Amino acid sequence: MDYFLTTHEGLQNVNMFKVLNLGDLITEFNAIGMCDKKPSDHNMILCQFRMSNHLQEVIEEDNCNVTAENVQNGLPQGKGKFDHPPCKFKRKQLPNEFMNTEEVIAQCSNLIDSLLAQRLDQQRVDEVYDSFVEIHMNEMSKFMKELDKTPKTKKFVSHSSKPYWTEVMTEKWKECHEAEKALEKANKLEHGYIALKDRSNFLLHKFDKMVKQARRSYERRKVHDLEKANVEDPVAFWRAIQKLGPRKQSNIPWEVKDESGHVITDRVEVLHRWMSDFEGLLTPTDDLTVNRESF
Repeated sequence: MDYFLTTHEGLQNVNMFKVLNLGDLITEFNAIGMCDKKPSDHNMILCQFRMSNHLQEVIEEDNCNVTAENVQNGLPQGKGKFDHPPCKFKRKQLPNEFMNTEEVIAQCSNLIDSLLAQRLDQQRVDEVYDSFVEIHMNEMSKFMKELDKTPKTKKFVSHSSKPYWTEVMTEKWKECHEAEKALEKANKLEHGYIALKDRSNFLLHKFDKMVKQARRSYERRKVHDLEKANVEDPVAFWRAIQKLGPRKQSNIPWEVKDESGHVITDRVEVLHRWMSDFEGLLTPTDDLTVNRESF
């Protein structure tokens, strides 16, 4: 379990502190049977506190500093001159020109020279940082593709991933959870604590045994069905085998690097590049030697 640190004087600013049991959360969000293993013994803590007036004034000044210049130039509100909206880019393939053009190198050099030539304060450091962020964001927008941030409209359907799970297992799990809660609330020095601990361990062991037996029984039925289909219906047998294996992927990555290291995405050029590479795999350099660089 994690914890919060505060001074003794800061306790008066704590409005609420609560420890959330993981079993209660699983029951509340109907996540019973989502995992084969027993729930973790870790808990979650929830804390609600009140900020001091000084800290609140500093945050409000940083986040709500709207100047007439920013409004006139159409810049976003908040601290910093170049506040960019959150966005994600595809960074798997960076071209060699990224942050490597003469214009960008000159801009970065000017920023470095300004840092070395002037006596810096916090305001000047923030201005230089904002300028560098603007350069970097412009380069990313120029050479990278932005990921689609449109929210998905597909409706999520909650379901259990275990086909062998039954209502009896759900009731047994709830019974184990209630025994665990009673054990947590009990005092270790009381006379009945040992009995509660033994009952909790017994129910948990019984529940784990029931889940293992149900899973093994389900797997045996699946094997029996496959063996039966192999004799009576070979088509159904191979369809079932196909579902067990990896899924077919029809998308071919039409990307390859040329001799200079640049990425080629044109399909015709990619095919020509593949053809030339395969032709040179075992092509002898003369009558007696073989191109060993292909190995």
